[in-house]
Amino acid sequence: MEAIKYNPIIDYGGWGIKHSYNGRAYNVSGNFGVKIYLSNGKNILFGSKKHKEFEIALIKAMKQ
Repeated sequence: MEAIKYNPIIDYGGWGIKHSYNGRAYNVSGNFGVKIYLSNGKNILFGSKKHKEFEIALIKAMKQ
């Protein structure tokens, strides 16, 4: 996983729950989020204004 800056319109076709060649995205506003790479080769993006904090929380949760 990684905290990223992305372009919602170009990368996912806008905001909301989207499916594209880049994977699945759940975003409401802005252009920052956490992209999670799954073992099956797919990925999911969760948009978040606090993307760095979200990434840290996910890393901590995975270690438990």
